[in-house]
Amino acid sequence: MIKFRKSADYYGLNRTFKKGITILLMLVSFVNFAQEKEDLLGSWFIISGSNKISNKFSIPTLSILRHYKLISNYEFAFFRTGLTYQVKKNFLTTIGVAYLDSEAYIGNEFGGHTKQIWLYEELVFKSKYKNALISNRIRLESCWIDKVGESLVNNRIRYRLQAKIPLNNAFYFKIFNEYFINLKAPHFNQNRFFIGLGHNVTKSVKVDIGYMKNTFKKSNFDRIQLAVYFKTDFRKKNNLNL
Repeated sequence: MIKFRKSADYYGLNRTFKKGITILLMLVSFVNFAQEKEDLLGSWFIISGSNKISNKFSIPTLSILRHYKLISNYEFAFFRTGLTYQVKKNFLTTIGVAYLDSEAYIGNEFGGHTKQIWLYEELVFKSKYKNALISNRIRLESCWIDKVGESLVNNRIRYRLQAKIPLNNAFYFKIFNEYFINLKAPHFNQNRFFIGLGHNVTKSVKVDIGYMKNTFKKSNFDRIQLAVYFKTDFRKKNNLNL
């Protein structure tokens, strides 16, 4: 009788497939729960880049477009950049500036236009636990907010704990929680929780999709988040290795 031997690669792929299916079911459950709890399920699109200009310095870029509903009812557009210094391989520090343009949406009507300019400083510590990539990010933000008939300044601190767990060479699982604290009362600003899947398109390009819960003191928002991350290296002639 001939016996067929299943290779280690087969079992590895089978385990990865099961992990992927489990995570997808978790995401579907989160989205269904969100739709039951909230009237609006919105969208959040991100394009984020890290642009290397020397062995120690890089320029981060981040663009966000957010909607109260899926790809409709504009909420805000956001752009951020700065200068990052790599203190060590696992320790980064950044200073920068950001601009935000937003519309308050109440029922079927827009409730007011707001513009913001931010200055920020951040520290990022990276580590590894087993096969999980752990990132701790601390950011101090000073926000100049211009509303209709009102201008104010808000200073806050953000702390994000993030884990990325590779499923195989192509896919990974990502989860993070970020807490925002105002330096003046009321101290609670907001909380963001994300769970999703990512794909390593190339060594320089990654794509994430998942569910985000954005919690404020008097409101909660559920978002489907799609993010594209890329790296460029201006020390080389071939900047983006697609």
